[in-house]
Formats: sequence, C-alpha cells, structure tokens
Amino acid sequence: MDSFPFPPVYEEAFRRLASHRPHTVDGARHMQLIADAQAFLRERGYQAWRAGWAVADLFDEPGPESLGGLVWRLAGAPVVYLTPHDATIQRGPTSMSVVRRTRASVSQSPAEAERAVVFARFDDEDF
Repeated sequence: MDSFPFPPVYEEAFRRLASHRPHTVDGARHMQLIADAQAFLRERGYQAWRAGWAVADLFDEPGPESLGGLVWRLAGAPVVYLTPHDATIQRGPTSMSVVRRTRASVSQSPAEAERAVVFARFDDEDF
C-alpha cells in the first residue's frame, strides 16, 4: 500500500495495526480489524478527520478501562452515521449501535469546530 485513500493523519496508526498483531488478539480477529479499519478509513476517513476524530478515537486498543477505539468495535459492520461525538454502526437490517468518541472532550479551535459540522446523510438504501 503505497498510496492511502484516507487522511495522512491516520496512516501511521493504520500501518501499525496492519503490521503488528497485539498479543491479546488471534490471527482471524486481527485480519478483521485490518479489514474494518481499511473499510472505515476509505468510506469515512475524511469525514472523521473533519469531525475531529483523533487517532486514539479510532485506534486505541481495548483495555481494562476502555472498550477501545471505533475500529476495534466494528466487527465487520459498517458505520452509517458519523458526528463529531459518536458513530452509528449498523449491526443488522434493523439493529444499530452507537459508539461515543473516547476523546470527545478534546478542545477544538474555531476552525476545527466549523469542520466538525459535517455529518453523514442517511439514504433510504442504507436500511
């Protein structure tokens, strides 16, 4: 992967996830994480960046005090709605879950706050 079709700010974290399997994750789960991260970044990467989602919001590993970043919680499901504060994941034809940003309280400059007004649009075919 020489050219990344998503914001460069997420490139290093994606490369690290793709090249290093955490000892707590089996091979199949690691492959799913890579696929989920790649799909999310291609489909929603620029939107997440404009909305102020930090690298940690997307890629932090789960631990005793945290469920981890968004890509760790996708498990093959797509994000259908993204705001500066949360993401809605479609779990099935009639099932959704909402993931709140792990670092939603990070202060933003006025320019960042203005960019954060970008929202995904629900389309009838999304459901």
